[in-house]
Amino acid sequence: MKVYQLILICFGLSFSKTSAQVSFTLPVNVCINSTLALSASSGTLPNPQYTWLASPNAIFSNSIAPNTTVTFTAVGNHTVLLVAISGTAMAFTQNTINVITNPSPSLSASSASVCPNSSFSITASPLSGANYSFALPGPITVANGSSNVLQINPPTTLPAVFEVSVELGGCFGTASVSVQQLQLNPQIIATQSSVCVGFNSTLTVFSGGTNYTFSILSPSPAVLSTGNTPSFIASPSVPSVYQVSTESLGCTGTASISMGISPPLNINVSASSPTTCIMNNFPKFSKSVTLSPTGGANYIWLPIIPVPPWPSPGPIVVRPQQTTCYTVTGMTSVCSGSAVICITVTPQFTVAISPASASICLGETLTLVTASVGPGAIGLPSAFTYSWTEAMNAPPVSMSSYLTPTTSVFPQNSTTYTLEVTDTQTCVSLPQMATVEVFACTGFKEQGIATEVLSVFPNPATDRCELKSAGVGFSEVKVFDIAGHCVRTYSTLDGKNTATLEIDLYGLPPGVYFLRTNSICSEPGYFRLIKL
Repeated sequence: MKVYQLILICFGLSFSKTSAQVSFTLPVNVCINSTLALSASSGTLPNPQYTWLASPNAIFSNSIAPNTTVTFTAVGNHTVLLVAISGTAMAFTQNTINVITNPSPSLSASSASVCPNSSFSITASPLSGANYSFALPGPITVANGSSNVLQINPPTTLPAVFEVSVELGGCFGTASVSVQQLQLNPQIIATQSSVCVGFNSTLTVFSGGTNYTFSILSPSPAVLSTGNTPSFIASPSVPSVYQVSTESLGCTGTASISMGISPPLNINVSASSPTTCIMNNFPKFSKSVTLSPTGGANYIWLPIIPVPPWPSPGPIVVRPQQTTCYTVTGMTSVCSGSAVICITVTPQFTVAISPASASICLGETLTLVTASVGPGAIGLPSAFTYSWTEAMNAPPVSMSSYLTPTTSVFPQNSTTYTLEVTDTQTCVSLPQMATVEVFACTGFKEQGIATEVLSVFPNPATDRCELKSAGVGFSEVKVFDIAGHCVRTYSTLDGKNTATLEIDLYGLPPGVYFLRTNSICSEPGYFRLIKL
């Protein structure tokens, strides 16, 4: 055997193997760094000398004593050899042992923080063939056998450290875990402790819980919301008390907060002027007035003023078309208030044009005059600004002047002219319109019109007019339209000349007509008449 040969070579001696037997015992397994006691039995050898050897490695307290200890420092299978020598006789034996490592368990709790009077469990890492023993506060030791889970039921004093001892093949390992006592002490904070009716305050919960129930305690208890959101928007209409109940891992906590109702904001508004006047007719707007509010952060105006920004943070400019009362609502993040201010728009003064309406033949010129400026205009007429405009259907230019009290017009077709007068306070009048009808007058293109001895009143006329002659008079009057057609004939009863004759125009359409007179001992005369 190789072991014997090694021993013989080492000692340089020659021995004879005897039938006497030596022996010792070893367990199957041993933990690394564990120390075992060895005891040799010499059998029939008298007074032997012993030698202990190990492979691959071990530490003997005394390698030549019959009784010794051995420590194994490496994991794996080891062989221990015992040799006994008595004189020239020798006996030997060997045993094998498996050196195993100590178990390295871990220990965890079902919850790192536990509510008072709540159950929880502690769990050690599972190892096949291991036995578990748990150490609890008290101290209490629980031998749990092969189960690696231990249920902890109340009452249990927390915080505490729990330990487990794991035995595997005679080897032991330990682990521990700390469990804290969970305390839910929620705090509730409001963005505003007092708001006006219709405004909000956000309630936010800090320090505790994963589920939240918000309730109102007074004036009328009610649950408002439940969920995992730690905030709630409160809109009290009366002073109220709100409460939040929090829950986490079976633990609960509560907190409450009171909210008050603030009085409305004291909003004031002033105007740069309490009155204004219309300064432009097309489009219509007045002279500007600045409205300046105080008492809020932002303001909303009614009637709505379409000027950005909206809401407005400060003064605004208005140009009302008529007397208007403005309501301003001032706001902050927690309140609002309102105020009203009225701006009076003075009535527009009137103007008159002479003539207000007229009919002319194509190619003729008509003079339009500012006949009067009504009450309400401020300043002298000589200081006023006059503005004439012609209708779009009157091109090309058909006026001699656009900025004078009097102008001449020569339209090529029937049209209108508008006059506006602006006083010394830049207030503008109501627009006044004059209508001018233009006729071709082709039926009398080459005929003269004798007006030096004839007169018509009224002219223009509506239903009737009176024709007078300053000469020898006339015995017949014919009425012609502008195309030269005779539409009416009037004669004296006796066929003699007369100086006055009433002309009935009823039923004739409005327009320009010509009166032709026939007289005894005189040439025919012509006079132009306008029928309204």
